[in-house]
Amino acid sequence: MRIVSWNVRGINAVTKRREVKEEVRLMNPDILVIQETKKMVIDRWDITSIWRGRFKEWVFLPAEGTKGGIVIVWDVRKVKVVNNITGEFSISIQVEEAGGVNWWLTGVYGPASTRGRSRFWDEVAALAGLCGPSWCIAGDFNVTRFLSEKLNSTRKTSCMVEFDRLISDLELIDPQLRNGKFTWSNLRINPICARLDRFLYTKVWGETFQEGRQVLGNRVTSDHFPVIFDTGYARWGPTPFRFENVWLSHRGFEHLVRDWWRLSEAEGGPGYKIMRKLGLFKEHLKQWNQEIFGNVQSMKNDKRRLIDHLDREEAEGRWDAQKIAQRSAAKNDLDRAVLHENRIASQKLRVKWAKEGDANTKFFHKMLGVRRNKNCIERLCLADGTFTEDHERIKDAFVGFFQQLYTNEMEFSWEIEGIEWQAISPMKASELESPFTEAEVWKGICNSEGDKAPGPDGYTFAFMKKCWGVLKQDVMAFFEDFHRNGVVNKKVNETYICLIPKGSQAGRVEDFRPISLLTSLYKLLAKVLSDRLRGTLIHTVACEQNAFVPNRQMLDSVLIASETIEHATKSNMRGYVLKLDFAKAYDRVDWAFLDFVLKQKGFGERWRKWIKGCVSSANYSVMINGRPRGKFRGERGLRQGDPLSPFLFILVADVMGRMIDKAKLSGVVEGFRIGRDVTHITHLFYADDSLMFIKDSHRAVFNLMSIVNHFCSISGLRLNMDKCNLLGINIPVTQVVETANAIGCKIGGWPLTYLGLPLGRSPLSRTFWDPVLQKIAKRLDGWKRGFLSKGGRVTLICSVLDALPTYFLSLFRLPAGIARQMEKMMRDFLWQRMNSDKSWALVEWSQVSLPKKLGGLGFGNLMIRNRALSCKWMWRFFREENSMWVRLIKSIYGMNLNGWDSGGGSIVTYSAPWRFVMDCHDDFCKGIFYELGNGTRIAFWNDHWVGRRSFREEFPGLYALASRKYAMVGEVFEENQGWSLTFRRSLTAALGLQLTALLHSITDKHPRPDQEDKRIWKWDTSKAFTVKSCFYNLCSEVSNVPCSVYKTIWKTPGTMKSRVLAWLVWKGKVNVANVLQDRCPYLCISPSWCVLCKRDNETIDHVFFSCPLPHRIWLEMLNEVGWNGRMPSCLLDCLNDGEAHLLKGRKGTLWRVGMLALLWNIWEERNNRIFLGQDRDWEEIWESIKRKVATVLSGSKDFKEQGWTELTGNWNRLWV
Repeated sequence: MRIVSWNVRGINAVTKRREVKEEVRLMNPDILVIQETKKMVIDRWDITSIWRGRFKEWVFLPAEGTKGGIVIVWDVRKVKVVNNITGEFSISIQVEEAGGVNWWLTGVYGPASTRGRSRFWDEVAALAGLCGPSWCIAGDFNVTRFLSEKLNSTRKTSCMVEFDRLISDLELIDPQLRNGKFTWSNLRINPICARLDRFLYTKVWGETFQEGRQVLGNRVTSDHFPVIFDTGYARWGPTPFRFENVWLSHRGFEHLVRDWWRLSEAEGGPGYKIMRKLGLFKEHLKQWNQEIFGNVQSMKNDKRRLIDHLDREEAEGRWDAQKIAQRSAAKNDLDRAVLHENRIASQKLRVKWAKEGDANTKFFHKMLGVRRNKNCIERLCLADGTFTEDHERIKDAFVGFFQQLYTNEMEFSWEIEGIEWQAISPMKASELESPFTEAEVWKGICNSEGDKAPGPDGYTFAFMKKCWGVLKQDVMAFFEDFHRNGVVNKKVNETYICLIPKGSQAGRVEDFRPISLLTSLYKLLAKVLSDRLRGTLIHTVACEQNAFVPNRQMLDSVLIASETIEHATKSNMRGYVLKLDFAKAYDRVDWAFLDFVLKQKGFGERWRKWIKGCVSSANYSVMINGRPRGKFRGERGLRQGDPLSPFLFILVADVMGRMIDKAKLSGVVEGFRIGRDVTHITHLFYADDSLMFIKDSHRAVFNLMSIVNHFCSISGLRLNMDKCNLLGINIPVTQVVETANAIGCKIGGWPLTYLGLPLGRSPLSRTFWDPVLQKIAKRLDGWKRGFLSKGGRVTLICSVLDALPTYFLSLFRLPAGIARQMEKMMRDFLWQRMNSDKSWALVEWSQVSLPKKLGGLGFGNLMIRNRALSCKWMWRFFREENSMWVRLIKSIYGMNLNGWDSGGGSIVTYSAPWRFVMDCHDDFCKGIFYELGNGTRIAFWNDHWVGRRSFREEFPGLYALASRKYAMVGEVFEENQGWSLTFRRSLTAALGLQLTALLHSITDKHPRPDQEDKRIWKWDTSKAFTVKSCFYNLCSEVSNVPCSVYKTIWKTPGTMKSRVLAWLVWKGKVNVANVLQDRCPYLCISPSWCVLCKRDNETIDHVFFSCPLPHRIWLEMLNEVGWNGRMPSCLLDCLNDGEAHLLKGRKGTLWRVGMLALLWNIWEERNNRIFLGQDRDWEEIWESIKRKVATVLSGSKDFKEQGWTELTGNWNRLWV
């Protein structure tokens, strides 16, 4: 199905109609939605003038004079319309698909005036109710939703807020616009561009057309682009073999692997041999999957039909014990098939946050459709500016581009003299070349994610890990051969180039990022080599490079850049900031230059041979729409996706920094001199992200660019001058423009985005946080609450929404208003809140946002999280005193008298990140404990070094009279006389007793001159700072009531949805009749009646425990797990951690998992009886509980010897 929506701005002119007709012919839609026809009447002549051919029907909304007008036209051969609705601003048609499935399409033209918009919103909301769950709306809404949807927009208007709220309230999906940002332009010298046109649709309509995508057509006429929604997916042939991790769950799979591996014999070198065996082994897997494991969807359908058939026989009285067993087995098989489908979909999607069962398969398939659409390439802009949809031309364009990209262009020799290489020691070089051990290789497998996208061989690391006993001998033979010869067989080093669009507007070959998919064997080799190399980087890579070097972090670069810019701005320093961009940096690295760098840095000949063997034996194919195309060898470049590449690249990039350092020492280049110690900052690197700081001197700028260009000429890299930006600090704009034009780069503006964070703007401004707010809003648009259970929503919030702002929160102060807005978005998503109805929140947000150990769900509380994250900087400050960022902070702010922390500084601005870090110093000190050494860095009264807290807090009366309030411990202790405390006046009797207690507490404490004082983190058993422990203890100041069911709920294996239900049960916030009667009486159908027993009042304890139906199941479960303690008297007895842990080991695990499954099944049964009129007896529910338990525990550590059959049978047999 292809639907086109287009505001043509009138179809009265003959020329306009011809242009529209030609463009419609090229777009070839099934349905055409035209806005602004500017015609009162639309007849067949009008239709044929804009869409060629017969077989067209239409409905229209007349224009008001020469304003407005909508027409929807469809091809009757492809579309059957059975109904239509005409409104003030819209036309809707009802489309009937084959099989009787109906859906609605609405074409709209929104009013441009504010007065008419409220009526427009009301009409759209009414249509949502009239058109039902399967509905799509398209057209010109005459309003944008986000600031990014209008060029240079800085203010969010009220109509934007209303539009955004309407989309959220109606739970419409706003799909990404694939090949552009704006749909309208004023076509003037000073352009105004905006996204006014779009498609929106419900989740049900999206499920019907899962592979739909929204793209722009060509704007040949009108000031609007046509917007095309195409639901077809471009399939370029069969996809390569992919190992499905779900196969590993099949009982006896390892024995099959062992037999098949013996049958898959091959001759040749170790590398070729193992790849050949994997290829033969693949054929056994395919045959087994087809014959034994089976098609999951087909199995699901078969089992559903069988269960339906048996249900009908039961209703007709043809029933016996054999059929009961047959239906039970069929339900077991169906549950297993659903679980397998879930696992397959989650592996394809590679959702790191989801546990099996947390998100339903519908959600996985929906997200798969989104990913597939995002990566689908149907239309490409070629080098000559023309567009093509021809598969062969698209293939030729990509293969030709990457073949040229990986072709070496270096034609001359070069020399570098006079730079400090900082070579590694011969001992380190020798360690790198030591023989590979089995433990080292196994560690590489264990540290690799099992569901990462496989390469040309199709195998995942989950397969390697599970079948290591079978593969080990061949794999170690390959490593031994590589150690001797340093050669990688071309079959081992086959590579698929996976094309990842850099943004939603990717339309040219250059707009796709090449990520390499490698064979599992080569990836394992690269992983082992990179683990060895990582440890040497800190000894040879300069401090300005913060990528991939141990103990250096991305935020270090951002902190240095931000503090440098703030200090320079406030101290009236004049200078330039230059942001460099390298075009396809990894892909252009010259191999000969890389080898030269390794040699100069002290790496041995064998190691260099290994690296050469790894990078030079690669051969490529390009993955286009799921199919590998072309085959060619590379002559240069480092592959993105190769574990070795990041480390090799920063070794190459380090040379540029060394060249700049040499120029800085000779005075050729001068950067910013910052702080009292005059720290000289000229450059910062994070991999290829480069930021330069240059004093206000044309000569210095030109000299720096000469150095960079020389580095490019010898390394193979190339600057992308269109993306390089020059900015000035305290320099006139005209001078910045002149300098930028002279070096050939663009003029940038503040704030400057560096490593994803804005520099040069106050974090207290709303616009600073707009990128985070928009990311959260767009994620919510993509998910839509209806696809997920509460457990799925909790998982998404914890793993994605709560994590999105963390990068910003780790460095910058979060304004309270922004925190409230972010938390409101989380809260509304969690409770599926509609409009502003507060009644839908089951639990107060202040309780939800507490850590799980304190009775919450562990997300939110962003203000406290912000403070906890900032405390990490203070912990790192005194432990990384030689780091570049620490030296800069000391230079700007000085040191505190305690010798541990930074000082206050002379020029401090509220925008500086470190100002916020210092504001959190009191929070940090609450978690600090000092171990006494020589006593020179521990304050006697103010630091916590004895007892539960500092003496200032423990003895405030003594502290008030102390003569030396800031004295160090070493200053109040004399070797011969002991502790010497002085006070401003004589102490009262009560204070004398306090002094005695104080001295008694330090009787066995005295400074040791030969030892240093130590600062440890008392809130974690490791004695090292963790954000988690800091956050927990800061939250404890708000609520210090521990959660009595923490272990039972959150430390028990199971699905998140069952855990969240158990949490709500514990909170007493499940919507049973008596709760609804208090909160929402109008929703309470039977306020005093339990649907399970049809007798007693429905309370939480009744429906989950004391009602005869659940009570019978509780008794059965207690019997089968061998409970021998006191019988639980209420539901909280079962949930309570102390009671739950009366059963230890495997019995305890089974009890807790079974308890969560029981609660979920009882709640499901209650709802099915109320809303669907379906009921089951206790035995059926008990069988379902066992199937849920088997899903969770089958193959787990405690039950690895028991399979699905044993866990769905009588549990008493498990203990025999």
